[in-house]
Amino acid sequence: QQQQQQQLQQQQQQLQQNPSPPPSASEVAAANSVAAVDFGSKGGAAAGGSDAQLAMSASELELKRQTIRDEFMWSWNTYKEVAWQKDELKPVSRTGTNSYNMGLTIIDAMDTLFIMGLHDEYQLCRSFVRDNLKFGTQRGINLFETTIRVLGGLLSTHSLTGDKLFVDKAVELADSMMFAFESKSQLPYGTLDLDSKRAYNPSRS
Repeated sequence: QQQQQQQLQQQQQQLQQNPSPPPSASEVAAANSVAAVDFGSKGGAAAGGSDAQLAMSASELELKRQTIRDEFMWSWNTYKEVAWQKDELKPVSRTGTNSYNMGLTIIDAMDTLFIMGLHDEYQLCRSFVRDNLKFGTQRGINLFETTIRVLGGLLSTHSLTGDKLFVDKAVELADSMMFAFESKSQLPYGTLDLDSKRAYNPSRS
């Protein structure tokens, strides 16, 4: 054990004396391309990928994609079974909970479903947005969370699909929250009641 500690100290001293140079731009780009898994294409590495990607066979790539899809669907199917249209799934009690009444999990998942090629599930989410996602009755919602999750989720799905439904819904949501900026400082309030157009900050702030 003492010998191992001495070896570790020697290695640390060597690292301090000869630190590794920062990665080059090409090394960073190669690492990023290896990390990316192209769900959209069936087989073959993405064009312009790294040598590691090109060396991976089409069957290996598809196996990796399918394994990730299966893991995603395991949790997604449970959400659909016990908490569909609720904001979040409580896995221990197997129930759904609402804090925003906006189907947050559905909005969060849409772009992932589309990227993974799970188009039937994506269409199910699209139908929810079209028929059930309404703004105006929510109370006590956080402006920041609603912006990054709901507004951002709608816009990211529009960016991927080009479907005007999502940008229209994003504009509708943004318009419904604009009263948050009606403050003396012109900085937005943090909490909103959309039904009464009341904007305020939590008591802790």
